[in-house]
Amino acid sequence: DDDDGTPVNPFGEPPPLKWPSKYLIRRCPACFGGLEHDPSKEVDVQVCADACFTQKRRRTKGGRDPPRMHPRTLFVPETTADDMSAYVEGVRPPPKSKPVKKQARTEEPQDGYDEGLKVPRSVLNDCEASFKAADETRQKASTQFFDDTGLMGLLCRHDRVLFLVNMTTPGEKQYYVLLLLETLFQHLPANIRVGALYDIACLLHRSCVKYRFLDRYLDRLRFAVSVFHAFGHRWACQLIYHPLKCSGFGFTNGEGCERFWHSISKLISYLRVCGYHRRLFTIDAQVEHADKASLGRLAAWLYRRTIHCEEKLREALADLKESEVAEPVLREEWKKQVNAQTQPLQRRSYSKGRGMAAVNEVLQAREHTEQAFARVASLEKVLADSDSTAQERLYAEINLEQARAAWTKAKEKAKRLEAQLGLTDPTALRQLEHASYYTKRANANLVKKSLLAKLRERKFENDLLERSFRRTRSENQRNEHVGQAIKRREPNIGRLVKAYNKLCAEISALIRAKKAPRRAVAPSPIPEKGLYQLDVDDAIWQDVGLDDTGPGDSPPLWLTDEKVRSGIRAMLQKDRCEEEAPCLLRERGHLQTWFAMEWNVVCDMITKSEGV
Repeated sequence: DDDDGTPVNPFGEPPPLKWPSKYLIRRCPACFGGLEHDPSKEVDVQVCADACFTQKRRRTKGGRDPPRMHPRTLFVPETTADDMSAYVEGVRPPPKSKPVKKQARTEEPQDGYDEGLKVPRSVLNDCEASFKAADETRQKASTQFFDDTGLMGLLCRHDRVLFLVNMTTPGEKQYYVLLLLETLFQHLPANIRVGALYDIACLLHRSCVKYRFLDRYLDRLRFAVSVFHAFGHRWACQLIYHPLKCSGFGFTNGEGCERFWHSISKLISYLRVCGYHRRLFTIDAQVEHADKASLGRLAAWLYRRTIHCEEKLREALADLKESEVAEPVLREEWKKQVNAQTQPLQRRSYSKGRGMAAVNEVLQAREHTEQAFARVASLEKVLADSDSTAQERLYAEINLEQARAAWTKAKEKAKRLEAQLGLTDPTALRQLEHASYYTKRANANLVKKSLLAKLRERKFENDLLERSFRRTRSENQRNEHVGQAIKRREPNIGRLVKAYNKLCAEISALIRAKKAPRRAVAPSPIPEKGLYQLDVDDAIWQDVGLDDTGPGDSPPLWLTDEKVRSGIRAMLQKDRCEEEAPCLLRERGHLQTWFAMEWNVVCDMITKSEGV
């Protein structure tokens, strides 16, 4: 802290650099060898961050072992990590000591956007509730039994480790990823743009905006969620942060950390009981060994990714041609879809009696408006009718202006009352006209939300089986229990699917019978087959037919036209191909630049050593 108690960032201004540091070039020559800023690209380099709580070290009574540091260590110094922790905790407001007693609410809090963000607060709050990584207080490794609780790493898109930090807290504190990103920028020129993938990148972005973390880099830092974790985020969040939907990331999936954790999983048993310094030294040595093997495979990696990119591009172009929709139309519809599906939630009233009283008042105002209009029409008819008597004409002429004024006043009152209801209560007016449709639609929405929650929970549980790195007897037994629990819950998920599909059929029947609002769209049923192999682009994640669309609104093409929907997917895939191909070409150039520099050094040393 400085003299006035304001927390101070432990990192100063980055040194002026023309090229990435020698450290970064050594870490990944494909990313950083000859790296320069390209104004035509969204990002110049892509990195991913993730934590691993299986790489723990048991608490020891004798303290730490004698110091032993690897000459090319990847670990951020412990003192720097402590300073960053103090800085982050100092900037954030202190947590409330006592939980606030919940009071009966009459209205939901107003939803909206935080400054600089494109995802509503309600969506970000749901993402925060969905992920354990977002809960810094959740214990993932007990500090009662472990001195070191895990590792967090920052890797490039070629799965090469850039930096590591040793974790000592029971939960995944946000300062770890901030520390790694801050360290990265210290090694980069001031104009390099970075794309960062993280499992809760949306919440990291919000913290950076709210508390001004990484403030000096935010204009050249782009966030995205790792592909494997995207399913746990709300659809609105995926539209903004999914790397295959937002620009700049090509086909980078952000799962390099998971592959790295798997590659060092054989060290878990040994590192759990060794000393503090020996543990870090061993990890550094293991990474150094992996780097030597990885370096020889970088060219093959670039070749494989180039072939993959070409195949995806051919597939995207074929799908675009099959959709028969012009690309400018698809881009406009995609823009409309993102705008429509990232709108803030509408405020709802929790007082049913008050809400219905307001609705009834609007209905009465509408009735008065109709009566006033009928009176105006009657008087105008008298004046237009040649058979009207002179007395009738005189009466109509005297009262017509007054009747028109009363009609205008009634219309204004009805409009004012409708506006006072907000954006949701006018829906209640339509619900009175189509009560059965809205009831079934609300039930379908609730069933679908419950189903999606259970599918997400199943995915999280299944992750334990698919990504189990350490197979002790006890953990194998635990995995068997998890598998059995997953199987037990499958019938319940199946019942939810059947209930939802039944409601979809009933809603479709009401629409066909014209007992629903005009231009209402029926929600799509969920196929029971292949339910657990759903992709993030499947229709189940979109609320087609379950959102509020005004009865006079024409349904957008992105919602109702299957060719437009498939065309948008193909267009996004084509965009990622057009980002990936230049990136691969650029990385090949980086490797060639690095090899030329290394070759010149070797030749220079050979020349200097002649005659020695």
